[in-house]
Amino acid sequence: MIPSPAWTSPRPLRACSSPQWPPTAWTSPTPCDQWDVAALVRHLVAGERVFAAIVRDGRADRTTIFSAVEAIPVADLPAAYDQDTADLLAAYRGPGAVERSYLLPIGELAAEQMVDLRIIESLTHGWDLARATDQPLAFDPMIVERAIAVSRALLEQLPPGRSPFGTPQPVIGDAPALDRLAALLGRTLT
Repeated sequence: MIPSPAWTSPRPLRACSSPQWPPTAWTSPTPCDQWDVAALVRHLVAGERVFAAIVRDGRADRTTIFSAVEAIPVADLPAAYDQDTADLLAAYRGPGAVERSYLLPIGELAAEQMVDLRIIESLTHGWDLARATDQPLAFDPMIVERAIAVSRALLEQLPPGRSPFGTPQPVIGDAPALDRLAALLGRTLT
């Protein structure tokens, strides 16, 4: 069994196929300074593929994966993300997959920790995409609260000056859980 219920929650790219998202949105800036919408979606697609390869094969050829993802036409990215998310889920359902640990560039992680990382990435970049495309995005608050707790613990373990996201930002009032996660990971809430 997969160690988290988050894989059954709405996918962050569901808005990608929304009729409310015009084709021009692919070049819109996102809260991730270095990426427009298309680049951010490619990042998410590549992440699903890399993690699926690591779970299935114990390693991932990132160069080949990134090249393949770069070749996907933007209109096909939402379907690619859906397929790659399904492939990652299938990899986790493989024999012994959730009992193993996996070697990543950040160190050795248990399967549940890898799932947590993918969920944090999906939630945070889903927030980025929702902001960039002016789309609503809702996730189960319990999943987001777990992502906040895991993110806090991970941030405490990082060496000074090293963060995969940005410097935590202030949150005013009783912001929704997804906004609090985004702020914790460096997003400015405006």
